[in-house]
Amino acid sequence: MKNIIQIIDWTGKLLFEGIYSSKEVDRVLDANRCTQCDGCNEKCTMCEGTGYWGDFEVDWKDEHRTDSVYEYINY
Repeated sequence: MKNIIQIIDWTGKLLFEGIYSSKEVDRVLDANRCTQCDGCNEKCTMCEGTGYWGDFEVDWKDEHRTDSVYEYINY
């Protein structure tokens, strides 16, 4: 469980669960990339500069892990 992450959408649906280095992580994130900008546009009304649309979160499965999951994935 040490390197396992979860990507969960706003409804609570589990989009991915597995090791953070899996190519599946990129597939899930690519499916949620903003189609209105290049991801660096803070004025984008679709993603507000995050580069992703939709409301989802990426977390470690181990709730006691305190390091940032975003340092390990290509977010």
